[in-house]
Amino acid sequence: MPELHTLLHQSGRRMTSQRAAVYRVLCGMTTHPTAEELFLSIRGQMPNISLATVYNNLEMLVESGLAVKIAGERSARYDAECTPHAHARCTGCGTVINMPPHDVQTMLNTLTLPEGFSPSGTAIDVEGLCYDCRRRLN
Repeated sequence: MPELHTLLHQSGRRMTSQRAAVYRVLCGMTTHPTAEELFLSIRGQMPNISLATVYNNLEMLVESGLAVKIAGERSARYDAECTPHAHARCTGCGTVINMPPHDVQTMLNTLTLPEGFSPSGTAIDVEGLCYDCRRRLN
């Protein structure tokens, strides 16, 4: 976690054990968890952590550029992968899956942006049904 400590220090924030746990567990998950899912995963290691602490630390990680918040119909999901990439979102179960980063750049290169517009970020979600949800419907 030296990278986290350095990045937090540079943004004027301090390292706490709860912050480190939230970041470590988020980095170890590929499922784009909700705050509640992270809370349940962390609680086994830190029984005294609260859901509010998890929410607050997730928001701080997003503000610091160490995580991405993915708005959703149900609950926001979080991703420790901050390089530009698109997501495939299942409208059946809510699962969010990373798409390869090169797809984002390819898509951006085909867009005609308004004159003088300078993008600062992208959020590309492709919605549909995942394999499991599609299979359940058939």
